[in-house]
Amino acid sequence: MKKAPTIIGTIAYFISPHGEIEEVPLSHIATVIKSPALFDLTPDKISATYLKHDEPVGLEGKAREELLNQVIQSGWIRLRRYPNRQWSITVNRLTQEKKLLLQVWAETLISGFWGIREADVYLPVVITQVRSEKKILTTMEGLLEKYHVGN
Repeated sequence: MKKAPTIIGTIAYFISPHGEIEEVPLSHIATVIKSPALFDLTPDKISATYLKHDEPVGLEGKAREELLNQVIQSGWIRLRRYPNRQWSITVNRLTQEKKLLLQVWAETLISGFWGIREADVYLPVVITQVRSEKKILTTMEGLLEKYHVGN
């Protein structure tokens, strides 16, 4: 069986509060704007947030930050791989439930389930908790170790 190609560039995902993984083709905010109902938002709420910050819809500014924080606080996990640097993961709070969701995600990505795979199990992972602004440093391998991350 042929192995899935390894990730070279940037790639991004959301993980829903129930563990569904959503690929992010462009940017996280573009995904939210394209499918607001998925994130329990409305187009009017998104427009109002951008208007409040006097920014055009889609700009990566203060409105984007507010909307993504709202999505994350409602239980979503934001993930992005920066080429040859690290994975950046943002959660509201790193609970046991979130740790298990991240473990399943890491196992799936390393195995190449989606047609691509993360080959570098030692790639740094920076987990930022919105609620406390506390950062947790680990690796992809660290995410695989049940109950290891953040203890």
